[in-house]
Amino acid sequence: MHPAPPEDILPSRQGKKNPLVLVGAAVTAGVLTVGFVAFKAGNANLSQTMMKARVFAQGATVALMVGTSGAAVLPSFTGSK
Repeated sequence: MHPAPPEDILPSRQGKKNPLVLVGAAVTAGVLTVGFVAFKAGNANLSQTMMKARVFAQGATVALMVGTSGAAVLPSFTGSK
């Protein structure tokens, strides 16, 4: 018995990348940068607010990555295209 080829197990996702993940990563990096600048300037309140916003943005980006990866793989398990 031969193992299944990789494309039968997990189909190729070439061309199905989600640009929103890149946007989420850029937003996370931007918020992080503003937080660091505020911290260096001594603005503790803004720095703390930006760190909380960074956690939210990072969580949203990870959720988007997980959601879109599930959406890309799900049709191969259900048999639909």
